[in-house]
Amino acid sequence: MVQMDCYIKKYNVLLFEQVGLENEVLAQDIEDPAACSIESEKQKLDKDRQRREAELKIAAKQNKLAELNKKFQQLLITNQRLPEHVRLKPEVRTPGSLSSVF
Repeated sequence: MVQMDCYIKKYNVLLFEQVGLENEVLAQDIEDPAACSIESEKQKLDKDRQRREAELKIAAKQNKLAELNKKFQQLLITNQRLPEHVRLKPEVRTPGSLSSVF
């Protein structure tokens, strides 16, 4: 035999008049379709945050690329100042020739 426990819950419902809220102004629903919801605002803020992070990442990569380009140009100048028999010669590589290097 299965024994079951039953609970009866009693809810007291209070009316506004009993609590003293009959004079309180109730918040009105926003019916303007152009108004933004809280969820759409959260999504907009998240999208803006992601855009800022992406812009910062791009700027960091551009700075790194500019730094590497500056170093490369300095190396080219240094190479040109060396005696000709010591200089590094520029190599022309075709797209298929890179596989032989690796």
